Amino acid sequence: MTKVSVYIATTNGPVQIELISTENIPRSEVVLSGDFVPLDDLSSEYHHFATGSGPVSRAFGPFNSQSFHMEISAAIDSGRSWHLAALIAHGFNEKQELAAANEIPDKIILATGRIENSFEIISQHIQQKLEKSDGLFQYAEEHDIPIEIIGPKEKFPKNFERNNVSIQEINNAYEALDICKLKYQKQTPTTLMDDNQKNEKLSKKMWMRWTASLVFLIIIGFAVSQVVETQTLRLAFKDFTSIVNKSEKKGQKVGQGSLTKMNGFSVKVYEVHSATNSNCAEVHLGKTPGDFVPLEKLPNGLFVSPITQTLCGINIQFNQEDKKNLLILKMESGKFAGGDYNQNIDIRPNEKNVFYIPRNAKNKIAYSLILKNDAEKPIILTHEIVSQ
Repeated sequence: MTKVSVYIATTNGPVQIELISTENIPRSEVVLSGDFVPLDDLSSEYHHFATGSGPVSRAFGPFNSQSFHMEISAAIDSGRSWHLAALIAHGFNEKQELAAANEIPDKIILATGRIENSFEIISQHIQQKLEKSDGLFQYAEEHDIPIEIIGPKEKFPKNFERNNVSIQEINNAYEALDICKLKYQKQTPTTLMDDNQKNEKLSKKMWMRWTASLVFLIIIGFAVSQVVETQTLRLAFKDFTSIVNKSEKKGQKVGQGSLTKMNGFSVKVYEVHSATNSNCAEVHLGKTPGDFVPLEKLPNGLFVSPITQTLCGINIQFNQEDKKNLLILKMESGKFAGGDYNQNIDIRPNEKNVFYIPRNAKNKIAYSLILKNDAEKPIILTHEIVSQ
């Protein structure tokens, strides 16, 4: 399958659109690669751009999904010249041909242009954007990847020439979609609004039915859970819980990744999964709490979590009766999203410490939990999160 990388031409250099996904969240979001905190100003405009009567919905919609999630390789300071590249990226994403980060594509699209309501294109500072794209041009030449630069007519320098690079000048965004051989439809905002209203009415009916069913299941589930909860938790922890008593030899290592108990403190590790009809974006943004599942060990005694679509992060619960113990998280490989975890992190006692997995994680994430106190040598627990 052909893969196409789409870049936004900016005055600070090319910014790749690395991922686009549909999400059931209140507002569409734009985040930096591997992060989960939305870029507020950009996300607000992107939501209107991609949904409702925005250009993406008019060209490729209407959509059943509520919102979109877009990841970009670098922040965009200002302006709306990202419109054209975002529209093109959505088109390739519909065909499942949008190249992800670190994926060598068959072709590169570098686009610039603000899309007006009429789909006309406006852009400025193109000369500077081309100069800042020199590194991308060199990369494409070294890998023999053709680049198409797409932007408004009569804005490009006349003497611009680079190997494997062609310039496509357009009057409107539809011409850009034609150049990229993307299927689209020309819908007016009024037509699209009628379709969205129909979908909204249908969604409300389905929502009422699902709500009634959910309430019934909650009532039944609550009654059953009161009976089985205690026994279920006891069985779940039995196979991988290590209890270290004071009588055991000091400095002994506890089973890797286990729930550890000792007089005066306990350490519990959980996988955080997205619940049914939910996703990791909602968990990361705090819209849903997610499901906490006790960590499981493999037959060889190692604690390993596969990266799946429902695995959103890990939760470390550290409880202690006094303040003599210190629990430290040390990254062995990879990193969690939303922070700099190159240094040791103190795990706060009696709190839910949640560390999120980047949405596009491909490499192993491994960390150790090191417990230090005055009386004991460090107890080390290691957990690996690997890509399937």
